[in-house]
Amino acid sequence: MTATGMMVSTGKFNNNLSWRLPLFVQIIPAAFNVIFVFLCPESPRWLYTIGKVDEARDILAKLHSNTGDPYSPLIDLEMEEIKEKIVLGGSDKHFWDFRPLFRTAEDRYRAWMVVLIGSFGQLSGNGLITYFLPVLLKNAGIVSQNRQLTLNFVNSVTSFIGALSGSASVDHIGRRKLLLISTGLCVVTLAIVTGLLSDNGNGNQVRANAGISFIYLFMVIFSFGWTPMQSLYGAEVLSYEARAKGLAFLNVVAQASSCINTFGIPVALEKLGWKGRSPTDSIHSMLANGYTYSLPDFPDLGCL
Repeated sequence: MTATGMMVSTGKFNNNLSWRLPLFVQIIPAAFNVIFVFLCPESPRWLYTIGKVDEARDILAKLHSNTGDPYSPLIDLEMEEIKEKIVLGGSDKHFWDFRPLFRTAEDRYRAWMVVLIGSFGQLSGNGLITYFLPVLLKNAGIVSQNRQLTLNFVNSVTSFIGALSGSASVDHIGRRKLLLISTGLCVVTLAIVTGLLSDNGNGNQVRANAGISFIYLFMVIFSFGWTPMQSLYGAEVLSYEARAKGLAFLNVVAQASSCINTFGIPVALEKLGWKGRSPTDSIHSMLANGYTYSLPDFPDLGCL
């Protein structure tokens, strides 16, 4: 959001700073991450698995105990919970062993949910707008670079607000219900965008502006429902032993799906224009909505 906001101003530059300056600014938070990551304590669970039990106790006492006593009743209880959950010789200790994801019918069902969240988190129409919003704006008759950059910044702000609102509401609405509502609304808004921007709006500026408004509405809805759930749902449905591998698998699925956005959508835009644009994403959203019915809400899994 900071970068897109800066580009509204730097886009007026007539040199390479127009794109380099926003890129340089994004290095600053990355540098802070590199510096402060060394201040983060090690995971007590990981320390326990490699036999450093005393160090695990010390970290738990530092973070959770008011007295700092590593042998307080609270720390003893937490150490017992870690002991119960962790199998020292389990398959989760080997980076190459993904059997916990597919060992039983329940594990395969959880892995299937990970695939759904990872794939449809990229293929529900959001990829088209995220990667190719300037193209959509140009097709809507907005050719001014400054206005395109401004509208792109507005899209970042509204999506950010939608994501924050969704994160705050997910515990009140419920995971499955939130996904169903947001995906269903995504189907409707994409269908409307398809109609409004078909044939590039036929030169009708009112129609084009309405199409842009529904593009923004789509991104707010998507950010409200899918942005918080992509990282939350997978972690909640996976068993403890499979959680690390499952989240890695989720990222693999998401990145593989994003290849369609990166390499497939440009071809569709070039060859088919608007006919291959929103209709395809509407179909993806409808499929996502259909498959979302197979997702249970988190309390139904009994995997806490």
